[in-house]
Amino acid sequence: MMKIFFKHSDKTNKGFTLIELLVVIAIIGILSSVVLASLNSARKKGRDAHRVSDLRQIRTALELYYDTNGYYPLYSGGQPGSPACSGRWALKHPSYISCWNDLAAKLLPYLSKLSNDPLGGYPPTYTYNEYHYRSFNGQDYCLLMYPELLPRVGEGCYPGWYCVGTRQCNNY
Repeated sequence: MMKIFFKHSDKTNKGFTLIELLVVIAIIGILSSVVLASLNSARKKGRDAHRVSDLRQIRTALELYYDTNGYYPLYSGGQPGSPACSGRWALKHPSYISCWNDLAAKLLPYLSKLSNDPLGGYPPTYTYNEYHYRSFNGQDYCLLMYPELLPRVGEGCYPGWYCVGTRQCNNY
């Protein structure tokens, strides 16, 4: 068996075998992969916490908007000056961006910037990574997001989504 020797100041020859070194390297590799997997999970949890915080801020701004105007922003063409978007949705997707930008402008006095999903939303990819807003009649609204790890909660929410608002989102 091959021995690797290291010279020490006490003039004794001590060393590790090649197998011992390989076992140590394998153990370090396994431990590092476990740490990286845990780190990835922590990142997802952090992004979910960021999303929940964003929805709370948007919800507060919507309530302040309602207190001032007596209605929530509506994207069915029913409010003067508001664009109409398919299904009354406002989100950061090319088909709905005019409504999203209008929502950002309307909430500007109450919210300095309408937040985006931590992963960026559309673009780079469309995998539900954006916030969705919808009001059916101006007297209620629904905000949704698609979490990575959070339990998908929210009374009346679509399966897999996290919802807040004044109305059950799946009843729209």
